[in-house]
Amino acid sequence: MGRSLPRPSKKQPTYGQLNQRAKFGVAMNWLKPLKPFINIGYQSGQYNATPLNRALSYHLTEAMLGTGPDDYQIDYAKVILSRGALVTSWVLEILPKQNDILYIRWGNPPESSIVIGKTG
Repeated sequence: MGRSLPRPSKKQPTYGQLNQRAKFGVAMNWLKPLKPFINIGYQSGQYNATPLNRALSYHLTEAMLGTGPDDYQIDYAKVILSRGALVTSWVLEILPKQNDILYIRWGNPPESSIVIGKTG
């Protein structure tokens, strides 16, 4: 027997619910455009949570300013776009360029869940 779909509540949301929805909305609206970076920076951690959910959890509890639904904002001094163990990367090639610039091509080992530059 399956679960039925939730029905919209006919009750007015409580102040606490409105408060949490506002905080969640501010955090998600700020984090979503950063999702490609979040997927790399939060790739290690709990396996039952996505990188975006881990980042959201941190920012909701540690990087939020405000006291109510109308004044929540991100505390940029506490923003963290990378947490957990660093992925070991391999340097594949180093090429000297003009003006003392080096071009470094790198890759991640096979055990990494992040593959840069690979499509489909």
